[in-house]
Amino acid sequence: MYYIGNIGIGILISLLIFFNGFLSKYLGNFTSLLIVHIVGFITIGIFKYFNKASKIKYPKEFYFYLGGLFNILTFFSQNITMKNIGVSSTIILS
Repeated sequence: MYYIGNIGIGILISLLIFFNGFLSKYLGNFTSLLIVHIVGFITIGIFKYFNKASKIKYPKEFYFYLGGLFNILTFFSQNITMKNIGVSSTIILS
């Protein structure tokens, strides 16, 4: 069962890298980063709107938000390597 899940996640990651690279090729790194994060913010807002029952307390420590910084660095490095060596080589290197 886990193997099927891993294959599915691998396919989704491959598609994510491909579409992020394709988007950054035509719009540039910063514009594509902005679009990806706006779409994510809207998606989270929709889920939060329909799931009003959960009251989540967000942490105030700064190091909990470092994941966003690592996401930006990963996004840029994937887009740069996607332009230079292609999607399959980028996935093999990660």
